[in-house]
Amino acid sequence: MHRNVLILEDRYALRDSMTNLGDRAYHVGLHDVLEGHLGLEVRMSPVKAFPYLTAAKTRHIRSAADAEAFLERWRARVQRAAGRTGPLGGRVRRTFENNVVTRSNWFRRIDRSVQRRMSRGLVETASPYLFRGGYAREIVDRISAADLVIFNGGAFVADHLDKYLPMPLFELYLAKSMGKPAAVVNHTVAIERPSNRALVAYVYSLLDCLMIREPRSRDRIIDLGIDPDRILQSCDAAFGLPLQTVAAPAARQPTGKVGVCVRGDRTVLADYWADVARHLQETLGLDVTFFFTSRQQDKRAFEEIRDRYAPIKHLPFCDYAPLLNTIEAFDFVITDRYHATIFAILVATPFVTIDSNTFKTRGLMDMVGYPVPVLKHGANLDETIRLIEDVREKRTSLAGTLDGARRKMSDYAKSSMEPLAAVGRDV
Repeated sequence: MHRNVLILEDRYALRDSMTNLGDRAYHVGLHDVLEGHLGLEVRMSPVKAFPYLTAAKTRHIRSAADAEAFLERWRARVQRAAGRTGPLGGRVRRTFENNVVTRSNWFRRIDRSVQRRMSRGLVETASPYLFRGGYAREIVDRISAADLVIFNGGAFVADHLDKYLPMPLFELYLAKSMGKPAAVVNHTVAIERPSNRALVAYVYSLLDCLMIREPRSRDRIIDLGIDPDRILQSCDAAFGLPLQTVAAPAARQPTGKVGVCVRGDRTVLADYWADVARHLQETLGLDVTFFFTSRQQDKRAFEEIRDRYAPIKHLPFCDYAPLLNTIEAFDFVITDRYHATIFAILVATPFVTIDSNTFKTRGLMDMVGYPVPVLKHGANLDETIRLIEDVREKRTSLAGTLDGARRKMSDYAKSSMEPLAAVGRDV
């Protein structure tokens, strides 16, 4: 019989509506590796089952004792709520989620509009608040039936995304309190806030496996007091996607096309990016196209840049599969998006990459061995132009380097996750 693994906060079922393509890619990639390579049976837990368990409730935590007391109070609360849930509550919830209003055309139009902006619709968002006992019962039952519980962390364990960080940490604690082996996989750790450090350190001390997606997180976890022997190196789960067939680097002819992707979830250096686009188009005579890996955020960034330099265009937002085909046709890519960089690697398209919102891109480059340095966010234009000209000149050799790197990373995404199949076998 196959072991079954429960992925906490798993958005795989929402993959077609996720507004962030990097999230789509690493959720699908992880499923592909767990099911296709490791032969595990993957089960999904509810997304945001406890949306009211936010960082605002954990700001007081400063020690392991604080963290344990907080998590234990929530465990007792959830267990009580789950115990009070009966058949009537389930019927009410099903009626709320599927009724004459939610099936109406006008409601579905509104719901799709919300989904395009937020990944989840109105009913999916509201239900965990209204039916707390039902969601508590559901997640307790799913953990109880699992052989292994994991959290697909991504960029979640970071101060700038910490609003909902207590939620998966609590679910991991709940799994351990129920005697289940548990692990965090595919993640970067970038936390400095004292409450986050104390909470993460305590929960991580309980876990059976900590699998990071880039090497620079290792020292951050060790700094939390975690045993280094329990930290395993892997790579981003997006490399677990099926390896795409691409043209041989030596056979690629210049197209004169360049792709640009700018993240819009931080201050956009619009003047800088406008100057980069102007240089590419007016000085080098290249055709510049912006593309988005986040539907809402990156479009806002593009609009800010277009206000400074109007002769630019963008691709319509699309799934990562067609986007990969487009990126392959670019001579090179310029981006400050971590997963846009990974997409370029996946199709062996050279790139100039700029620091993302954490050190994760530099950690990725440590693994890939790409010989072009990562630019600092806010780099001056002259430095950027020098790198652009260098990448343009060495385009064929860089594509060859990336063709080897993408194959290596594809193999590594599978082999490095193999230890998961053995986690907790004796439990």
